[in-house]
Amino acid sequence: MRACAAADAPRRAPLPLPLAAAPRRAWAHAVPLAAAAVLAIALAAVFLRPAYRAERAPWLPAPGEQVFTREGEVEDAHLTTGLAAYAAHDLATADRELAAAHADGGTERLRRLYLAHVRLRRGDAASALELLRGVRWLDVPEPWRRDGLVLLALALRATGHTASADSLEHALKTVPPGTPFAP
Repeated sequence: MRACAAADAPRRAPLPLPLAAAPRRAWAHAVPLAAAAVLAIALAAVFLRPAYRAERAPWLPAPGEQVFTREGEVEDAHLTTGLAAYAAHDLATADRELAAAHADGGTERLRRLYLAHVRLRRGDAASALELLRGVRWLDVPEPWRRDGLVLLALALRATGHTASADSLEHALKTVPPGTPFAP
């Protein structure tokens, strides 16, 4: 008899969920989606940030027909040939000749700047950074100083020293041209 009475009884609608459970269900999908969006933005920021590009390195000004020391003597043939190759954008020859050149004082700073730029253009940022870190920047005349500091910032960024590169780039933007500063 019980079976028959249950069959005749009207079916009840399921009980509604408590009010607190309904918002929990809505957030159950929103939280993972928001976390995935934050992760996607973070990954995009890391992988799509402006990266080091050797072509951003400015070509240094041509030093002239011949490079003379203060004593008036012509520098060695490797330096002259290396600077001529640099002016012609012949990176392989410039690298070989500037690396073989021997110089002193201001001419050595010049050799290091040009060789560092060649190495940076050829993708050897570590060697360029090593050359540029040995330069006494306050002794480098303009326009080579500012262009050389841009090279230094690019070499720092390319070798993973982003905080130092950011600091130097900020100084290059805020310090007026012609005002000497050392990194």
